[in-house]
Amino acid sequence: MRAGSQRAAALLGGILVVVALLAPQVAAAASVPAKPADSFVDSIGVNTHTYYTGTVYYNRFQEWKTKLQRLGVRHIRENLVPNRSDQYQRLNELGQAGIKSTVIMGDPTNGVAGLETLLSIARDRIRGSLAALEGTNEFDLSGRSNWSAELTSYHQRLYQLAKADPSLSSLPLVGPSIVHWSNQQALGDVSAQVDYGNIHSYPDGYWPESNLSSHLEDAVANSGSKRVMATETGYHTAVDWTGEHKPVSEAAMATYVPRMFLEYFRRGVVRTFSYELLDEGTGSSDREDSFGLLRHDLSEKPAFAALRNTIDILGDPGASFVPESLDYSLGGNQDNLRQVLLQKSDGSFYLALWRTSSVWDPIKRVALNPSPASVTIDVNRSLASAERFVPNNSAAPLSSFSDPNGPLTVSVGPQVTVLKLQPPASSPEPAPLPPPETVPEPVPVPEPSPEPVPVPEPEPAPEPAPEPSPEPEPEPSPEPAPEPEPEPSPTPVPEPSPAPAPAPAPAPESEPAPATEPAPTPSPRRGKRGKPKEVRATSARNRRYSRLKARQKRRNRLKALIATR
Repeated sequence: MRAGSQRAAALLGGILVVVALLAPQVAAAASVPAKPADSFVDSIGVNTHTYYTGTVYYNRFQEWKTKLQRLGVRHIRENLVPNRSDQYQRLNELGQAGIKSTVIMGDPTNGVAGLETLLSIARDRIRGSLAALEGTNEFDLSGRSNWSAELTSYHQRLYQLAKADPSLSSLPLVGPSIVHWSNQQALGDVSAQVDYGNIHSYPDGYWPESNLSSHLEDAVANSGSKRVMATETGYHTAVDWTGEHKPVSEAAMATYVPRMFLEYFRRGVVRTFSYELLDEGTGSSDREDSFGLLRHDLSEKPAFAALRNTIDILGDPGASFVPESLDYSLGGNQDNLRQVLLQKSDGSFYLALWRTSSVWDPIKRVALNPSPASVTIDVNRSLASAERFVPNNSAAPLSSFSDPNGPLTVSVGPQVTVLKLQPPASSPEPAPLPPPETVPEPVPVPEPSPEPVPVPEPEPAPEPAPEPSPEPEPEPSPEPAPEPEPEPSPTPVPEPSPAPAPAPAPAPESEPAPATEPAPTPSPRRGKRGKPKEVRATSARNRRYSRLKARQKRRNRLKALIATR
């Protein structure tokens, strides 16, 4: 009996485990801080080579400059070289178009004199076009036996000279880039001479999230706890290349590139530069010819369009703001799911979702087709609308949700999906309702006085020129004073006791001064709650004063009439 009970209990336990595994996964609701959408866009950069004579970079500069502007990328990176006025002119042209440069400041073989020359160029020729200075590029591949000591000395000198120069000291200094992990250990800690570390984290034909963690861990050896820039990463499409650094198809590159920038941003990488903007050659057998987002003839690879659409969807240039948090939960299939929450200055949230699935086998060099799966998003906040974007398809929304406040279900696969979640437009709180009014405007009581009571009609005919005003401050001209005296908010019923007049002149009749009334308009109108609207008077002050007295008399008579009823 005991054995049977144990078997039954074990069977029941197994069933419960299976049920638990098959049940939809629901992430607990949490208030997630958003990041400014434009800070993501500003983290995107590309490598260029404006000084490469005999290449499309040099011969078709104006054409690819236009393409780069259309792409929406605001940062480029390249070597700064001496005695190349053509390079400085082009960097300044790009800078004037809002595209700033991160420039590599030579290497130890130039010596101190060469370093000082480059610093003077940065200061005197292209300072307004610079975003950052960068240490030596991949000097561990130089083949020099003493490369580590030479690089350490050179970079220390670069840091000292740049930070001592008032024109350059505010520019961030990015550390030198190292290719191999063992060489990062050999170089050691240079964090005291950098503002940001540096990684070259090529995924080697695999999905972009595959090796970022290891590169960030390795960077600690050089930059310590400081944040890093990825000054080179990306994919080439030379599918017939057989050497080191495996290729991807153009379609796979298009899927991976938006994910790459979002994943690096999500992991805290300050700026990520794709290598590179243009294919430097034609053909499919040399990797160095095929890293571009644009082909050699400047036609767009699918990755260019996907990145352009991503930037179009998420760009939000303008004044800075403090983003909010969004309380939401995720349900459904969350295997390999990544998310980035952004917000624009208009209050709209953008939730980017994707799965870290591979769409390319870099060994067999064939496409993979992982199936998407549904994810539900439940937002604990009222939404006015919700739309779905897929940057690989378009910069326009592909669909909207009929009920934005119900759980939103989307199919998420290896391509990035972006949900725009728009809260209701904020509007000022309505003014509180006034207390019950005894103003007789809505009361149909005839005026008993033989003297007709003026009612809100179009402005009476112009009066003859006024006699000298009893006010001690005559108006110098018929226009309002440049700084009119402040007028208090209107009240439904004037107080029975006289209120202080706007000017010290005594009124000819012992009636409440009109200071509590708003300035009448030439054509008096009533607001939605029966209160006169405040409109600046356009007549002279003495005429306004006379009209206010007449209105006050009218109110007092009506008030007395109501009191007798």
